[in-house]
Amino acid sequence: MRLLNLWRVANLLAAVSIGLSILWWSIFLAALGTGLVLEIRQLIRREPFHCWRMWKVSAKLPPIDVFPPVTPKMQKEARFFTIALVSSVVISVGTTAFYLP
Repeated sequence: MRLLNLWRVANLLAAVSIGLSILWWSIFLAALGTGLVLEIRQLIRREPFHCWRMWKVSAKLPPIDVFPPVTPKMQKEARFFTIALVSSVVISVGTTAFYLP
């Protein structure tokens, strides 16, 4: 009986691992696709990608003093991304039920 429970736990962990790897690969592919779409859009508009120019300008700028260090807008964005990440993890864990025997 105890070995059967361990086998179920092992299957559950394997399924959760598969679900999380699918989640992270989909996030990576979405980010990659977004970057490619933006780059192609800039090429179509004949706008060169000014990444080095932006880096030079940002390296020359002095540090920016923001007060308060954490603004309400930052807290709102952090809450949104936390909810999005937790909900995607819950969805991936929920969909792993299809992988269980």
